[in-house]
Amino acid sequence: MTENSECTDEDFCVAPECTDEDFGVAPKNPAIYFKYTHDGKEYVDFSHNRALAALLMEEKVWCSDKGLFVMCNDVFAWACADCEPLPFDKLQEVYDMYVKDPNWGPEVWCIQQRKHMPQSPVAKAIKEGGIWDLDTMGLEPNVYDEYLRTRTQT
Repeated sequence: MTENSECTDEDFCVAPECTDEDFGVAPKNPAIYFKYTHDGKEYVDFSHNRALAALLMEEKVWCSDKGLFVMCNDVFAWACADCEPLPFDKLQEVYDMYVKDPNWGPEVWCIQQRKHMPQSPVAKAIKEGGIWDLDTMGLEPNVYDEYLRTRTQT
């Protein structure tokens, strides 16, 4: 694709036939999801670079020389620095979950990857948000919750 020199960076035009009406896929950020028309066909494109930048800025994702990771500190156990490896081909999935729920979306992605319930206070907060139904995800019980219950009952 070639950039249309008549469009500004704000428009994110990538095809000569694009118009202002072609852009933005509500409610997603049009800088990350954008529509364009080429040869009479309409396309929706996803900017991995901009999505990654947004997730990094929100500190939902971090990167190191080992790769990309989704942050899930304190999700499965208190005072536990934690993360889940993020394969590049899953970036759009994590970003979409973040758009759906900026508070818990990426963390729910981690929960789904591990197939384990988060610790009880986190599960309660996620359920109260009303966006995710953890009970229908086929998750294993949180082993730390059970351990803490047995330790605090003595």
